[in-house]
Amino acid sequence: MKPFLNYQPSSADVDWDRLARFQHAMEGRVATICPERALLYTESFRTTEGEPYILRKAKAFAHTLRKMTVYVEDDSLIFGNMASRNFAAPIFPEYSIDWVIDELDEFDGRSGDVFHIDEKTKDDLRGIAPYWLGHTHADAVEATLTEDIRTAERQGVIHRGGISMSGDGHIVPDYEMLLSRGLRSFANEAMEKEADITLTQDQRDFYASVRISMEGVLDFFKRYGTLLSDRAACADMSRRTELERMSAMAFTMMEQPARTFWEGVETCYMVHLLQMIESNGHSFCYGRFDQYMLDLYERDVAAEALSKDKALEIVTDMFIMNSSANKVRPYGHTKFSQGYPLYSNLVVGGLRPDGTDGTNDLSYLCIEAMNLTSLAEPNFSARYHRDSPEEYLEACARLIRTGCGMPSMFNDEVAVKGLVELGIPREDALDYCPIGCVETGVPGKYGHRATGMTYVNWGKVFELMLYNGFDPKTGIRMISVNDGDGQESHFGSYDELWETWERFLRFYSTTSRWNATRSVTQHLRSTMPTRSQALSSRIP
Repeated sequence: MKPFLNYQPSSADVDWDRLARFQHAMEGRVATICPERALLYTESFRTTEGEPYILRKAKAFAHTLRKMTVYVEDDSLIFGNMASRNFAAPIFPEYSIDWVIDELDEFDGRSGDVFHIDEKTKDDLRGIAPYWLGHTHADAVEATLTEDIRTAERQGVIHRGGISMSGDGHIVPDYEMLLSRGLRSFANEAMEKEADITLTQDQRDFYASVRISMEGVLDFFKRYGTLLSDRAACADMSRRTELERMSAMAFTMMEQPARTFWEGVETCYMVHLLQMIESNGHSFCYGRFDQYMLDLYERDVAAEALSKDKALEIVTDMFIMNSSANKVRPYGHTKFSQGYPLYSNLVVGGLRPDGTDGTNDLSYLCIEAMNLTSLAEPNFSARYHRDSPEEYLEACARLIRTGCGMPSMFNDEVAVKGLVELGIPREDALDYCPIGCVETGVPGKYGHRATGMTYVNWGKVFELMLYNGFDPKTGIRMISVNDGDGQESHFGSYDELWETWERFLRFYSTTSRWNATRSVTQHLRSTMPTRSQALSSRIP
């Protein structure tokens, strides 16, 4: 059992050895490739040809949730899986398939981020590939690229980034709204809008996709209810009681608002997973977990339905379960960002929207949970300001001193000022959270990321400027410094050099922006219903 940072257990209702065993098992997990989602999406898409794309996506999502493998970890109080086994990465053929087929025989031979894959999985994926070739998100982006973008890529200035071949990410749902409403309310509201004949057909298709998705999600929860009930027939009476409570929770979860702290934590984890089942983006983040979970925590503690020890166990199990998810990327991307990263940021502390300090019991419990897990997920962060409690800052420092590399520390005075200067209302800016690895945004109000769309090699841009716009490797030139075809650049003064640098930056920034716009346009053509509801307090 790893030593606590500051926490002192005060009750006997937690098996700390079991928690340590679960953490150790997750440390030893093995990455594999899971074909289930790809096969189920293909199965559904074959039956919906000719229908609006957004409905096809929703039906494939719901079909997958009703048919995919579900399982429960033996030592966990939190349930939910995104693939058929722990740490398996699903495949998302509707976004891209070419690179998957090209690298099938290389996944288990990589120098880093190895994915084991059996021959049956290879055969399954090769079997569905012809259906998707020419019809993926990556194909749609490719078809819209300008010659300038392609030329800048050949120069080595621009790399399109993952969003040109994968789903969106860098999303922080409005968890406070989801916990207070439940998901059934969205399905019911969407059903009413779907029947509104004053709306356009596109609008009604959107609401239909929301209803289909929400019903699939609620059925997904109930599948765990059945599985947990079956698992409850075990000899260990303590575990039997836990499984029975988890089963009862799953059967009715999100049919109404979250009723307990345990259910709230479970819901947050499930919503997190659902985003990664629907889309293979990354940086799906929890936001200000200690703020939106506080009411449920305090209510259960006051009712003596929850001890601090049990709350810590639940949060720690949820932290550990985050490391069961996985994503496979092309090796050209992977070799620069190894470690199976998902960038699922969770932040504690900081100022509330009213300007008062938000540090609370859950802030400290999350710091302790990160200490007990010491895994890469969630990507743990802490906000601070000039009036943050000394005890809180010391707890953060103690965690950093363990060597786990977390929390990342965010200065509220600096971050809030920057957001306000961008035109964001101060109340929203005070409620900011880190996203991914890392930008700042407002939970539930950032509908599309502004980072990671395109990668620009600014060092390469500087090199081009020194060679009169030529790439010395390929001989390609898109913009020049001086007249003539020579590769020498001449500057009459430092001011002239600086003006030229600004001109080169402006040119390649504009080219990069157009590249990102083409990727975004393709995403907007296939809005993800689940994500759409998580980002709005009301269906538009």
